[in-house]
Amino acid sequence: MNLDPNEEEIALVATIGSICEDHFSIAQLRESEGRLDRDSWRLLGDTGVFSTFVDPAKDGLGLGLSQAILIFEVLGKFLVPGPVIASVAIADIVGDSFPEIAKGGCIAGVVDESDSPIVIENFEDLDLLLRVGPSGIELIEASEIRAIPLRNPFDPYTPVAACSQLPAGRIVGDAKDSELFRLRFGALAGAFLLGIGARTVDLAVEFAKSRYQFSRPIGSFQAIKHLLADAFVRAELSRAQLYFAGASFDDRATGDFAGASFDDRATGDFAGASFDDRATGDFAGASFDDHEVVNCERAVIGARMLCSEAAIANSRTCIQVHGGMGFTWEVDAHLYLKRAVVLSNSLNCGENCLEQLSESFYNECVGGKGGANFS
Repeated sequence: MNLDPNEEEIALVATIGSICEDHFSIAQLRESEGRLDRDSWRLLGDTGVFSTFVDPAKDGLGLGLSQAILIFEVLGKFLVPGPVIASVAIADIVGDSFPEIAKGGCIAGVVDESDSPIVIENFEDLDLLLRVGPSGIELIEASEIRAIPLRNPFDPYTPVAACSQLPAGRIVGDAKDSELFRLRFGALAGAFLLGIGARTVDLAVEFAKSRYQFSRPIGSFQAIKHLLADAFVRAELSRAQLYFAGASFDDRATGDFAGASFDDRATGDFAGASFDDRATGDFAGASFDDHEVVNCERAVIGARMLCSEAAIANSRTCIQVHGGMGFTWEVDAHLYLKRAVVLSNSLNCGENCLEQLSESFYNECVGGKGGANFS
């Protein structure tokens, strides 16, 4: 299992970063006031962002979750607006019926079936709305929904609307599709949050180098050093867990366990693992590469939880390092904090992460269930 991006992935990240600099800067986000620009949205589609998981035979990129995580880490650094996560996670699942989602010609949002009240992000810009529940995914035409825009949303550039009841829609996915969608959504939300956590570290470091007090940059003061060091560690720990979750999912989906060089189940070559018993099938030695041991669902939930905590804490640190001016509207730090809080609670997650993790462990220990299986 290799967690290091290769040359092609590094080039992909550079391309996405260049597009975001030109079309999704923070200045442009402020100017748009949260409304989506259709041309910029189609540009993301033309670049292949929305077709990340779509089969190359259907004009998609056919990439894995690991590559998608790298893309969304960049999008998070620029606070790219709109339901980009939902669009990418659903594009290949409903591709035959709604190919325009993958091309950027159609904007699809998402709500959880259990949401009460029902709050829809970017409602005025949506063409479709996905209602995700345990039994499947339902797709509703946005024009059929009666919702009231809410004033002063927590994130000023994520406009929201509320409605009391959603109309019946078209079933586009079963229970397995719903679990796959949630897993992808959690991983990509974690990647977006990772981008926020990493970017706020950069902003804080840049300011600490340029801001002088007592004829010295404030970054030379021990108190500031500790704040920045803690923020950096939070970002890197969450990155490690998220990259591991993506690689685990991709390895499990393809059946590739070559990452455990000392324990290759596919070929039956266990000569290098003296602690593994080939005769009895005891593979406890390869804990991070074993198809039966790695729980992708649990890895993603843990990664999203760490990325959420890092994004919120690092955004607060960024505000604190900026001092009194950090609390003003003109400084961008508060925009990262607000987006992090909103995204951390999207699709019925938030504090539920710990409950989901504990339930997963309980089911595995007591009921013999290991969680979702997408192999």
